Amino acid sequence: MTDKLIQRAVDLISIPSETPFGENINEKFEYCEQALDYLEDILKAMNAKTQRMVFDGGHPKWPYAVPNLYAEIEIGNYKESDPFLVYMGHIDVVPVGNTSQWKYNPFDASICNGFIYGRGATDMKTSVTTFITSVEQAIKDKTLEGKNLKIGFIITGDEEWAAINGSKKVLEFMKNNDKIPTAFIVGEPSSPDYLKDYIKVGRRGSLIGSLTVTGIQGHRAYKELYSNPNRPLNFALNLLNSIQWNDGNEYLPNTDFEIVALDAGSENATAIIPSQAKATWGIRYTDKTSAEELEVTLNNALNDIPDYLKSHPDYKIYKEFKENNKIKLVCNLSTASIPYFSVPNKLAYSAKKAMQSVLNHTPIFDSSGGTTDARFVHSFYPNADIIELGVPEKGGIVDGNIPTSYGTQGGMHQVNESVAIQDIYDLAKIYQKTIEIYAKEN
Repeated sequence: MTDKLIQRAVDLISIPSETPFGENINEKFEYCEQALDYLEDILKAMNAKTQRMVFDGGHPKWPYAVPNLYAEIEIGNYKESDPFLVYMGHIDVVPVGNTSQWKYNPFDASICNGFIYGRGATDMKTSVTTFITSVEQAIKDKTLEGKNLKIGFIITGDEEWAAINGSKKVLEFMKNNDKIPTAFIVGEPSSPDYLKDYIKVGRRGSLIGSLTVTGIQGHRAYKELYSNPNRPLNFALNLLNSIQWNDGNEYLPNTDFEIVALDAGSENATAIIPSQAKATWGIRYTDKTSAEELEVTLNNALNDIPDYLKSHPDYKIYKEFKENNKIKLVCNLSTASIPYFSVPNKLAYSAKKAMQSVLNHTPIFDSSGGTTDARFVHSFYPNADIIELGVPEKGGIVDGNIPTSYGTQGGMHQVNESVAIQDIYDLAKIYQKTIEIYAKEN
């Protein structure tokens, strides 16, 4: 299986399947189709039932067409009361950026010093080919004999950008066709450094927005000529930064607010007070709240000033700007990514046992990191188990030797993106053993 694992990873990475959005959209779409063709041929050879589907529209900003692949394999005498495990992955990748910074051709996968280099090596083409190959091997080894199980595959061409017409639409298709999975494995990178460390069981949602204060531009030395927006903006940000949430758990961090960027004056002259000051902010939030509830919370914080802040020298200025509608809060609700949390259950503990067996190490259940397509699952299947398990985010470490550029190159979305070959071998064993344990009786 080892040669097949590496060759398939190399083949898929070498297809330049950037998300089919922006420039050269038709060409990108065709490359995504080509990547799905490659995987569908493998799945058909495994006697899987496959279905291709293209979705478009559904959003005023991002209506572009997205190719998707759904497949399923029944093991034994499967019936609806038996386990139905679905793998979710994507073959679209982010742009490579400045190719002159790459040591290796990003779309001609290279093997060097125990790593495979190329765009998508970490996120997440290697995981896709590894899971499919591990299922193939389990069937060949007959390790699932005597077990009744269905294994499904959702492979999309759009996870990296809008994710409007990808996994979410395939899940909707499954729901409408009375397909009821019991659990999902999402093959996203799941540990920062070592494969053995974590299994994801949740991710916080993301809400982005802005706070804009409008004043009057004027000469710094003449107070009668300007109305400075920076001071009320600073006061407002203090109000928002003071909000505290206590809605996390042992696996999922609390909701939190952070300022992402500040923009106040671009004249490059110290004697000019700007007419506008703007802050871009971001909230990562748990499954205990929603983007709409957060919008209410932020507005309440801007309106209900604590008594201790009313003695602040900028309070009167802030109050004047607020009363004159010069302070505008915007929450980008249409682009918010929802959170999810899956209480560790049968699938999570199956993966944990598999990792203990393969790596002789006990992983930790974790919910850190950015959003993934796993967030869509509970909208359709609220009782399904979900885990995320894939190669390390930073590209991996071989034999304890940390690459000189580790952390700045080689990781997901970075220049010279890479994956350690040993992690591919280990992940294949983990996937196969997880399926075998999960397929057993409770």
